[in-house]
Amino acid sequence: MRRERVIFVHLDYGRSEASWRERYARGEVWGETPYSYGTARTAANLKVGFSVDHKETRLGKFIRRIILFGLGFDLVHAWRNRRHFQADAIWTHTEREALAVSLILQLLRLRTVLVAQTIWLYDNGRLRNPVSRFALLLLIRRFSVELVHSDVNQSKAQELSAARRVLRIPFGPAVDEEPQLPYAPRRRSVFAPGNDKQRDWNVLIEAATLLPDVEFLIGCDPRRVKLPSSAPSNLRVKRLNRVESISNAYRTSGAVVVPLRPNAHASGATVAIEAQHFGTPLVTADTGGLKEYISEDARIFYEVGAAPSLAAAIERALDRPTVPSDLGARGLTAADYIMRYREITSWLLGDSQLNPIVEQFVRQRPDTDGDDDLPSSKKMN
Repeated sequence: MRRERVIFVHLDYGRSEASWRERYARGEVWGETPYSYGTARTAANLKVGFSVDHKETRLGKFIRRIILFGLGFDLVHAWRNRRHFQADAIWTHTEREALAVSLILQLLRLRTVLVAQTIWLYDNGRLRNPVSRFALLLLIRRFSVELVHSDVNQSKAQELSAARRVLRIPFGPAVDEEPQLPYAPRRRSVFAPGNDKQRDWNVLIEAATLLPDVEFLIGCDPRRVKLPSSAPSNLRVKRLNRVESISNAYRTSGAVVVPLRPNAHASGATVAIEAQHFGTPLVTADTGGLKEYISEDARIFYEVGAAPSLAAAIERALDRPTVPSDLGARGLTAADYIMRYREITSWLLGDSQLNPIVEQFVRQRPDTDGDDDLPSSKKMN
């Protein structure tokens, strides 16, 4: 039996386990623990803890945010949690945490395994600055492994430093329970959720103008969408704060749209997975490596930046029937995602070899009770 390993999950300020559980109780998030990392506790040999949001004065909050803005990562929040950095391994969710942890590990000369996930790093203009690029390389070299969600992102990561370990692992959000059947009746409407900077709201607004008989709902913070004075009356922007409201929009909309600008990190992957969970046809652009996340039966692509192409794709999607979910078979659930983290950590700690299926769009979860290991027909060092 493997000895117990201590895992510390360092997340962004405001995403402590305690605050997340409060949001879960209010119906604001899927999953009882942040991004489902707490489900790793089901493994008998893992002890999992989370970063804590320390109380701060207005001045302390101001200083922390100034440093975050200047560096691009939250060094103060990581420093406050440094006593936990002597765990066997640290898991991070974005580069905002990974870079901060890397710097502190180097300052304190700790040898803790760092499983560093990055999201927007290679869409970040800082890499074009030679000084910032050099500084980032110094921090990135301390990653025990870098995890990305897109083959495009993986290529860019390896271009930056070819000698590093970079694994592309499929993401899996918390909506991994079986969808309720039968599916709800759908309206002639479009649901477009998301707050990512790579969303192309302008092209969606133009498409809404071309489809006056279709209702459009952009589900995000209204401050992120600048509606022109000529915006059509069939389009509205509303932030949906509760899981119930978001689920209802997915269930009843005739199509889900993810309008995208070119990117490297599979922007829209979470929405794509959620749409498939509810069986809703999906319209998006073939960019950033998102294509791998969508089954052929569920996706309709439009030409990036072209409103007429988007409008035509939406029309086709509205005529398409509900598409049964196959997320479990393709390994796109939260359970699969956390299993990948566990397997990669076990490999880095020398407890096992790495199974190559962690990078494949296939089921990761064991099929038999009591077997807590991944299939071992193929291994790689």
